Amino acid sequence: MYQRHRRFGSKNRTSIFLEVAGLLVLSVIAFMGGCTVNDRRDVFDSDPAWSPGGNRIAFSSSPGEGIWPGVYVMNADGSRRVKLAENGGDPSWSPDGTRIAFTSTRGIYVMNADGSAVTGLTDDLEYAFSPSWSPDGTRIAFWSGEPPAIYVINQDGSNRMKLSSPSARDLDPDWSPDGSRIAITSFRENNVDIYLVNAEGSGASCLTSDPSDQNHAAWSPDGRRIAFLNEVGKLAYDLYLMNTDGSGVVRLTEHGLAGASKPSWSPDSSRIAFQCESGICVINADSTGLTRLTPD
Repeated sequence: MYQRHRRFGSKNRTSIFLEVAGLLVLSVIAFMGGCTVNDRRDVFDSDPAWSPGGNRIAFSSSPGEGIWPGVYVMNADGSRRVKLAENGGDPSWSPDGTRIAFTSTRGIYVMNADGSAVTGLTDDLEYAFSPSWSPDGTRIAFWSGEPPAIYVINQDGSNRMKLSSPSARDLDPDWSPDGSRIAITSFRENNVDIYLVNAEGSGASCLTSDPSDQNHAAWSPDGRRIAFLNEVGKLAYDLYLMNTDGSGVVRLTEHGLAGASKPSWSPDSSRIAFQCESGICVINADSTGLTRLTPD
């Protein structure tokens, strides 16, 4: 699956999945890699995830097109890049910072934060993506299936439960800081929007209404705002913020300056890491201080 990562710079995660699902929709979340940059042209870094302590960022990196990425971790300033796992990506930290969930060849895996004790949780599924830990660290949400659906599983792999309704096409879950709701990307009424659902899957409510596609929501740790991607051109997305009720929409990046994807908040809710072109960037939540961390 990760062999497609290079072209995810011009397509997005929802697009790729919806092709797999036969829905033929070209929209939403950039998953792996992107366009070339001035140096380290053969390296594609993506999927940043800020550690709960704020001092490290986990991410995916591949040395070239058609090659499975690995899971890496670096300091929050981009220094000291360390590889944790082969054949994996899409990392997500446990709330206590001791473990990392990630996507690999057979679905969702969990490992210790140093890369040891790798354990598969969904070996019976053909594929699974976008792990997101519950705030209490007991459960992991992810998406899988055709059509795509949100699932929740215990952190030990037990008690898997489907949250999405049979008619829904849902993906990319992100748990609210209080654990009561999950933000998702959903394809409904011929458009891709951001919805909130209760933690057990009920009460879906749409937050976005623009005719363009909105996707990949990320709750701020203080629970006040949601970062997301908004389509600003053909297969082009920028980073936006909104309040948790969908109001107060603010654009943070401009297409061409930083083609945005995969947002992840710093623990103090002041900064957002995201994939920009083929590397990892960080920007302040007030849109200032755009900094590229990788490639170095």
